[in-house]
Amino acid sequence: MGAGSISPVASNESDEGRALNRRVEFVLLDETVEALPTEEIVSPAQSTAEYAAMVPENVLTPDLVRTKSMGDLRFFDGMPSPETVQKTFDNLDLMRATSAFLDGMKIASLRGMFQGYEDVGAAPNDIVITETLMNARSIWLTPNTTTIYIGSNVDISEGPVVIEVPAGLLGLLDDAAFEYVADIGALGADKGKGGKYLLMHHDDETPVPEGYFELRTKTYEHWLLLRRSPDADADGSTAGPVAEIKAGLNVYPLAQAANPPIRRPRNSSTCRMSSTKRFTPTTKISFMRLTLR
Repeated sequence: MGAGSISPVASNESDEGRALNRRVEFVLLDETVEALPTEEIVSPAQSTAEYAAMVPENVLTPDLVRTKSMGDLRFFDGMPSPETVQKTFDNLDLMRATSAFLDGMKIASLRGMFQGYEDVGAAPNDIVITETLMNARSIWLTPNTTTIYIGSNVDISEGPVVIEVPAGLLGLLDDAAFEYVADIGALGADKGKGGKYLLMHHDDETPVPEGYFELRTKTYEHWLLLRRSPDADADGSTAGPVAEIKAGLNVYPLAQAANPPIRRPRNSSTCRMSSTKRFTPTTKISFMRLTLR
């Protein structure tokens, strides 16, 4: 299982620690594996010719192998029958189709999230924020109604993009395949003090100016998700934190860094927004925007 996000082995406050936490652990279970019954495999007879070699049983190709998923597989002199060849290719097709579906599901899921942003009028690199928290009008996966959420589809297809964050945030950045790119805020390079992140494609040769936290990625679209708690000293009011977020948060092209555009976050608390989409075989998805390079 992927254990980095739920069971860190090192601090997330350094590049070395985060690298150690991005890991996969294999757990070996102490269980007995049952062998196939002997009648499930039918070995060929050994040759009785005078000079024939006695081939070890573990080298021989059986004449018949009975399987649960593919049925009977038949061989003659080590060669599969035409039916066995077809079954094998059909099984490979099924395995690869299943892998493609599971891999593509993550991409389609995040595209559904971005479509939800677009449905409420937020274009790529625009910012949405739950100024008055969330309610039951929108359909999200695993949110709560006590947190200020901030999101954006950060698109670097036109070049490097600056993500400018204020202090006091906690969040992350995922790529278009829903794979981790970096922590932002308290667990990120800015340590919760705020700063400027520069998001660039991995083959972009644009010089990185001083004063930026450099992030490299393999895709164009990215999910920026940030959060902040309401003001505990003001009976849970969101007014103060939201004002600070609006004053300090911005997403803009590096080419406009000398005169950044003013982005007014869109309040999604009052919107009917769905972050999930039902994808069918006839659903049209813009694969040009989803292609990983």
